[in-house]
Amino acid sequence: LFFFYFFYFLMQTRKRKRLSQEEEEEVEEVEEEEEEELDLPPPKKKKKKIENSDLEEETDKEQSDMIREFYKAFRLIENPEYSIGQAKYMKNKFKFFGVKSAERRNAAKPVINKYKINTKEELFSIINECWEQGHRDFQYTGMDILHKYSKLWKNEPESTLPVFEKIITTKSWWDTVDCIATKCVGELVKNNKELVSEMDVWIDDEDMWKRRTAILHQLKYKKDTDHDRLFLYCKKRAHEKEFFIRKAIGWVLREYSKTEKERVQEFIDENREILSTLSIREGSKYL
Repeated sequence: LFFFYFFYFLMQTRKRKRLSQEEEEEVEEVEEEEEEELDLPPPKKKKKKIENSDLEEETDKEQSDMIREFYKAFRLIENPEYSIGQAKYMKNKFKFFGVKSAERRNAAKPVINKYKINTKEELFSIINECWEQGHRDFQYTGMDILHKYSKLWKNEPESTLPVFEKIITTKSWWDTVDCIATKCVGELVKNNKELVSEMDVWIDDEDMWKRRTAILHQLKYKKDTDHDRLFLYCKKRAHEKEFFIRKAIGWVLREYSKTEKERVQEFIDENREILSTLSIREGSKYL
């Protein structure tokens, strides 16, 4: 009987360790153009008649024509059954229409092309409106719009960074924050060096997502990376137990090792005592 309980206890301990590891590996950063897709059966194609009352369910504020047409387009292809898996993957923090990235983009493209945006004020207005909507698909569409109209903001640091800060700290999760950090904030800082000092402030901010953004903003810089600042940021946050910070440190080190392998190896070797196991494992992947 003793050996039976001992064996049972051992198996339960291994199961808990395995589940803990799986939870860590569940979070994957957005390293490509599309956000992570769920490994679910493809949604069924459905034609659906849209009533006007279906278009105003997310917010009490009056919606722009562009947002209303997005609703109509997304409702035509929505799959409630598929959306359950999407929401579960995001810890049930958001609602989804139940469509994959390619389908969402195909549905949104005619609307984006129809409503031309000519000024950064118009752009930021529609981005704010995207973030006010309850379905996560709108935030994804907002990021697509930011990318399409980057020429309107990439050389406008004073008015643009506050907008990025707002959408980073609103409805925050890795699926939007990582894209904004690497493709928006990173691009803005690269084109406007005076914003480097702002990143020096963000790395110590009380908001975890702003700290993660500061760590990740140089992710795609390659040979243009300010390695002294990158390593300084990693050391500043190395003591944190927050998973998303530890993961960000490992990710940025891993990415930079593709450009400066020896430099990253030296940094990890010199700081093994303060870096977390997760950061070291992720950062050492290509060493």
